[in-house]
Amino acid sequence: MHLYLIRHGDAEDVELAKQRGVPDADRSLTEKGIKRNEKIALWLLDNEININRIISSPYRRAQETATQLRDFLFSLESEERYKKQKKRDSNELIEVRKELLPSAPPQAILEVLKQQNKNIDRTLIVGHEPHLSLLASWLLAGSSQSFIHLKKSGCICLRIENINELKAHGAILEWHIHPKYF
Repeated sequence: MHLYLIRHGDAEDVELAKQRGVPDADRSLTEKGIKRNEKIALWLLDNEININRIISSPYRRAQETATQLRDFLFSLESEERYKKQKKRDSNELIEVRKELLPSAPPQAILEVLKQQNKNIDRTLIVGHEPHLSLLASWLLAGSSQSFIHLKKSGCICLRIENINELKAHGAILEWHIHPKYF
């Protein structure tokens, strides 16, 4: 199984949103965030990374990132795959899970992953920092301290040999893409 952890794209400034009465959870992506998300989506396509499940935090910026990635990954791929996916409700391709809220323990999402269909072998998770880095650090080294920093629109790929091995030391880092790479 491959697990792709992507931090949401750049969002509106916290203070400016507060001044407008917009809660943190409702901040939208900026133009910069949209452009960076597009670049990571194109990179995933160029590298033939086929995602078959997307899970997102309930926060607006994460859902917007997940939606943008879904639109690229499922509409620009082969015609055959696109036709299959069009038969499904496009919202069905994104699961919004409270386990990805910034206040949730990073390992909370693991139970959701353990229950997934065994045919799903490439899951993309869109969330927040330090939540995603803590999750990756725990899966890689059993560390409760993050030793990875995931920039906005950055992506980490973890390989997990066995879905039941979603535990400390149960993952291998395949790659980590910084958004400035693009």
